[in-house]
Amino acid sequence: MTDDNKNRKWGSDQLWKRIAVISGTFALLICVLLIANYLQTSKADPVNMVVMDNMVERLKSTPEDTALREEIRMLDLLYRKAYFTSLWQIRMGGYLLLGFVALMVLSLQIIEYRKKIDPVIDPESVDDTMIQSYRARRGIVFGGGAILATAIVFAFLSSNNLKNQFNELGNGQEYSIESDVSSGDIVVNDLSTDASISEGDVNETISVESPEGDTLTDSAQEGTTEAATSTVEEAPPPPAASKDNFPYFRGPAGIGVVSKSNTPTDWDGASGKNVIWKTAIPLPGQNSPVIWGEKLFFTGANESKQEVYCLNRETGEIIWTTSVGTGAKKPAVSGDTGYAA
Repeated sequence: MTDDNKNRKWGSDQLWKRIAVISGTFALLICVLLIANYLQTSKADPVNMVVMDNMVERLKSTPEDTALREEIRMLDLLYRKAYFTSLWQIRMGGYLLLGFVALMVLSLQIIEYRKKIDPVIDPESVDDTMIQSYRARRGIVFGGGAILATAIVFAFLSSNNLKNQFNELGNGQEYSIESDVSSGDIVVNDLSTDASISEGDVNETISVESPEGDTLTDSAQEGTTEAATSTVEEAPPPPAASKDNFPYFRGPAGIGVVSKSNTPTDWDGASGKNVIWKTAIPLPGQNSPVIWGEKLFFTGANESKQEVYCLNRETGEIIWTTSVGTGAKKPAVSGDTGYAA
């Protein structure tokens, strides 16, 4: 097969030139978009959102406004979707940039390889073909490498922007329960002598249909709730972890899969649908509870006070409460959780 037949088999030089120009143009465009995305995400702060903070302040004054609560949740969802969509765009942009740069380099190399070199007849003439080829390859490598390196740097900076914001909010300080205990910031209160719960904070149990079809007994109490009379004793060794426990958000292993087949999938607090009991918490608490054995652990907090509550899993009765120190610096909180999270 002659050289002309080989060239026709793999397309013409004009085709490869067009491929190189198009791929180079797209690579440059993606590089510009990645830089612009970095500048945009560096200015956006999904942690401190002024609009949501104002809405949360309004909700504190009107906690019964369910429409405002849903609006806050939808706004927070939009913020989160926008942020993670931006991260996905950075990853995909990096892959596309790498592919277009590789295609451009390959096209230029094919064009250079297929060039016909005329033999040198005049012995006095200088053949600089090799020098030109070397310079061309070096220009391609350095130019494409510079574009690729620039885009990768900005993509890396964009993906780590949120992490840096959280580090700045924490100001490099680490907090632990051990340090709070040693400093005396944690105080355990005995509820046996606590009479601060009013009649409006009465524990009430609502009769609902269990998933097996049996009706649960209505055990709502009227009047002032009697606090637990037993004092806080030294806790026994914790039981071994099992599928019946709910140690953290999304359950065991954090995969959002339950071990029970009769778990309800919908409930309504206002009507009492699939709700066994209701217990008033002294402080606002929007967080994921921890269920361990027969106890349920919950948190409540505001700007000046933070508490942890231990409740009876079956009745909702508050067994004990613990005050936790707030630390040297108040954290910046999002509107859907507040200080309790």
